[in-house]
Amino acid sequence: MSLDDASAFAIDLANTWDPMGKPVDVLAQADSAAHFFKAYVKNEAEFVLLGEAMIPHRDLLRAAFLAVASDAPDKVEIWQSLEHALQASWTIGIDHRGNPAVEFASEVPLQQRLTAWSALGFFALLSGAPERTRVCQAAPCEEVFHDITKSGRQRFCSKRCGTRYNVARHRDRQKNSEID
Repeated sequence: MSLDDASAFAIDLANTWDPMGKPVDVLAQADSAAHFFKAYVKNEAEFVLLGEAMIPHRDLLRAAFLAVASDAPDKVEIWQSLEHALQASWTIGIDHRGNPAVEFASEVPLQQRLTAWSALGFFALLSGAPERTRVCQAAPCEEVFHDITKSGRQRFCSKRCGTRYNVARHRDRQKNSEID
């Protein structure tokens, strides 16, 4: 598991709660949680009860991302509480591509591996360019994303949200010009 994979997993896990999504909370329903974890867990028997067990960590991870994006004054306390997830037994090695990779001891339970993996991913994003970790500006969407554009000016999590935001602004301008 590379640190880039861990960062992607951290963002994906934080976005399992989405006010625009169906369902809103992916981890609260066993079938949608199982579908989410299939991409990350090979043994299907292990992720049956994983969804609800991961909700408190997901909420803490989401709060950490939101604190970074809004430059909240209590962000250090949130990060410190997230550090407790790193207490699993792990090592950093080099993968087959020559990139840093995280390896967990085989006796570490799956939930603890996933919480540690997502916390490592979060801190890996912070160590690179924390100012590029953002929340979508197209309300009511609250997706977390990491801006990888060259200019560093991405404001929306997807083209869909960008289009929805711009169409709403256009309609507001048209409505206001009709009133004048």
